Amino acid sequence: RQYYPTDVVLFRGFAREGARSSLSEVAIDGMTEQWSLKFNATGSDYNLGLHPTSNSHTFAVATFRTTCGTDGLNILGEVLYAESGVPSACHCKQLCVDRIGGGCSTWKFRKPAQGETTGTCFLQSTYQDGETCEDAADFVSGDTGIRVTHATPGVVVAQQAVDV
Repeated sequence: RQYYPTDVVLFRGFAREGARSSLSEVAIDGMTEQWSLKFNATGSDYNLGLHPTSNSHTFAVATFRTTCGTDGLNILGEVLYAESGVPSACHCKQLCVDRIGGGCSTWKFRKPAQGETTGTCFLQSTYQDGETCEDAADFVSGDTGIRVTHATPGVVVAQQAVDV
């Protein structure tokens, strides 16, 4: 009998200049984004492809659609930094996470113009409700997600109550 996964998780992090993301989902140096999918006998929310091999074994393939932020949303805020040549919204989110210490809390990614392969990333320190005359269809926006910069107590003792 073959067994296939019921839960599949994909994490996106960074690797640069000898540094890598920590395996934390909430640390500043942690993963940028995570996607999780489920599969069960009655249906799935991901593409489970069963592929036979030449030696009569079968393997499963889960297909993820990796996106960051909300498409068609143009978050307004005070721009701290703008960078062109950014490949994707997930790269833009990572740039914001990298600059949390400098005040970045939200980001927006202007999608590449037709014929271009990179867009522009705007890192922002504030979030403002309001209208803009700029078409939001050209943007993907989001925030850094929950990131823990400090916690007290720093150490939790087993079987001792802790307020969070």
